Order: sequence, then C-alpha cells, then structure tokens
Amino acid sequence: MPRSECYKLWNNSLFLNKKNEMKNIRMLLLIIILNSAQLCLAQTEFNNFDVNGKKNGIWKGFYQDSRQLRFEGVFENGIEVGVFKFYDNTESNSNVSTRTFSKNGSVAANVFFDAKGNIISQGTTVNKLNDGVWTFFHEGSKEIRMTENYVKGELNGAKKIFYKSNILAEESDFKDGLKTGIYKIYTEKGLVIEESNFKNGEYNGLAIFSAPSGTIISKGNFVMGAKKGKWQFFENGKLKKEVMMPEKIKFKIGKVKKIE
Repeated sequence: MPRSECYKLWNNSLFLNKKNEMKNIRMLLLIIILNSAQLCLAQTEFNNFDVNGKKNGIWKGFYQDSRQLRFEGVFENGIEVGVFKFYDNTESNSNVSTRTFSKNGSVAANVFFDAKGNIISQGTTVNKLNDGVWTFFHEGSKEIRMTENYVKGELNGAKKIFYKSNILAEESDFKDGLKTGIYKIYTEKGLVIEESNFKNGEYNGLAIFSAPSGTIISKGNFVMGAKKGKWQFFENGKLKKEVMMPEKIKFKIGKVKKIE
C-alpha cells in the first residue's frame, strides 16, 4: 500500500477515535448532569420553605449524634397538619408518639407509646398545653392507671388512680394545679384508708387515717398543712389517747461534757 494511503487511513482512524472520545465525554457529562439533577431533587423532597420563609411540605428532624430520624410530618405555610410521628434515639428507632393536628394546628391529639408499641398515655393539647381528659395506662396493659383533667395546662377537676384490677385506688380534685377538697385512698378491697381535706395543695380540715382492715388509726384536723387542735389515736379500734396539736415536746437539760 502506498505511503499516502496509509497516512490517509491513519488520519481517518485518529478522527474516528477523537469522535468516539468526544461522544464518550458528552455521554459522561450527561450522566453527571442527570445524577446531579436527581441528587438535587432528592435534597428538596423535604425540609422546604414557602416564599414567605415558612416551613412547607414534608419535614423531617434528625438526632445530631446518631443522625436517626427524630420526627416527620407535614407543614402548610408554617402550620402542622395531619399526623406527626416521633421516634426514639435507639437502634430500633421506635415510634414513641404521634400528634394529630387540627384546627389550624392549634389542637393536637397525642398518643405516647413504649418500645413495644403499647400506649402509655393519651390526651389533647390546645396551643401546646394539656387540655381536657388525659388517660394513663398500666405498663404493657390496656388497663387504665390514672385519669386527669386539664384546663390550659393546669390540673382542674377530678383525678383518679386505679389498681391494675381496675379498682379505684385514689381520688382527688384539683383547682388551678393545686389539690383541693376531699381526698381518698382505698385498698384493693375498696376500704378507705385515708379520707382527708385539702386547700391550695395542703391538708386543711378533718383527716381520718385507717388500717388496711378499715379500723381507724388516728383522726384530727389540719390547718394549712399542720396538725392543730385535738387529735385522737386508736388501737384495735379503741381510743388510746388524745393529744393537743401541735404537741409540746419536753426537753431534758443535761450536763454538757467538757471536751479535752
């Protein structure tokens, strides 16, 4: 083959190689652009803001140390809507609570769970403050352990505590977060072992304390948390002694030893 023909073939080969090389480069650039676009899309799937700088769409929070999911939910122009889920910072990353928002995000129905998914407590918050009846359950059980009533985050109204057998254990009333009125404690057999009165969170008025058998042990009056007046003490149901309260304590004056 003449040298000119060989040179021509060689040039054509170089041209084709360069053409293929450019084609490969363009293909590689296209792949990079597509991957970048997918990455950008993935980065904007949650934790976005609206034009006014308010949270909008799906939001997720993560624990700083483990980077595990802490919560997830949806915002509409800065307001929580629907169900938000919260997770613990453990290897299992268990769902520990849910909050279902309504009324423009001001009201939430809350449910708290243990690691096994059993309900621990549930109730409503209004403007992030407990409101209405809250119910608490015995560990790993559907049996009610306690009910409380709230108004704007403060205990108001009846509070009841139950044995796991669903028998009433305690009952009391609250006003503005302080125990008030009659307070009773029961045995699991339904016998009253304490019946007392409260005012502003302190014992105030007649109080009667009894043994688990139901027989009275002592009774008397409180005045703002302190025993006052005549107190009676019983033994086997019979009056043993009466003491005026506050009881006077006699101190014996002894000789002080000299320290050498």
